[in-house]
Amino acid sequence: MMTNVDISNNGDYRYICNPASRHDIKNWKGVPDLAKDRIVAYMLDTFQLSNIEHNRDTILKTAKNLYRYHRSRLQDHFKKISTKEESRQNIPSDVNEVEWKFLVDYFSSDDLRLGVSVLGGLIGVGLTKVFGVTKDKFDNLAFLIVLCNLSSLLSLPLLGLLPGNEPNTKESIDSEMECN
Repeated sequence: MMTNVDISNNGDYRYICNPASRHDIKNWKGVPDLAKDRIVAYMLDTFQLSNIEHNRDTILKTAKNLYRYHRSRLQDHFKKISTKEESRQNIPSDVNEVEWKFLVDYFSSDDLRLGVSVLGGLIGVGLTKVFGVTKDKFDNLAFLIVLCNLSSLLSLPLLGLLPGNEPNTKESIDSEMECN
C-alpha cells in the first residue's frame, strides 16, 4: 500500500510503502523484493524518471541508506534506556508495540553484538594481510596501527559518541553572537 511522500521534508522517503517501513525485518536484505519494486515504481512515477538501471540503482541505494539511518535512530533510542524492560515501555512514536518488542530483543541480542565483533576481526585480518604484516615481518606495522586508530575514530559518529548536528536554536545563536 502506497503512502504519501513528503518532498518538503528534506526528501524523507522512509514510508513510501508499508512493507519497507516495517521494523520487524532485521536488515535491508530482508526487505521483500516486492516492497523494493514498489519503492522504485513509486519514485519513477512520482518524479517522472525513465525506468533505466541507473535510476533503479540510485533509488534502491537511497532507500537502503534511509532504512539504515532510521534503524540507527531507533537503536540510539534503545541505547538511551538502561534496561530491556524500560525499553519495551518507552516505544518511539513511529513504531508499533509488536515491532518495538522485536527491535528491543534484536538490539539486545548476542547475535547483533557478536556480528559486529566478528566483522571487526575479519577487517583486522584483511588489513594485516594487505599490509603484509606477519609474525616475522613488521615493516608496515606502523602504518597498520595508524590506519586502525584512524578507522576507530571514524566510527565515533556511527556510534553516536559525537554531538549531533542540531539546527541552531535562537538561544544558541544568541550565545554565539555574545561570545564573538
